[in-house]
Amino acid sequence: MAKVWKVQKVEYKTTGTNGVNEIDHVEFTVSDTVDGITKTRYEHQRLNPHASGSFTKMEDVTEEQLLTWIKATMGDERVAYHEKKVDEDIAAEKTPPRGEKVFS
Repeated sequence: MAKVWKVQKVEYKTTGTNGVNEIDHVEFTVSDTVDGITKTRYEHQRLNPHASGSFTKMEDVTEEQLLTWIKATMGDERVAYHEKKVDEDIAAEKTPPRGEKVFS
């Protein structure tokens, strides 16, 4: 299954560099389900004001726009890192790195 990116929370400056309600912090999750095992990674990304002075106010932005912005800010390498970590968490649950046996 493909990774699912979701925005959880947005923080914004009521009076930002480019105007009111300028988004500067996004909390998000990356999730995946494989063979009935679902794992979710919780992260955040800071967004800097756009140099051109153009921006979208918090109340006008869509989740899709936010995800595009945070992925662009992170870069392909960091996006791949977050997705790989979800894969590793699923693999660790499928085949735990350690086991235990309790004697009674």
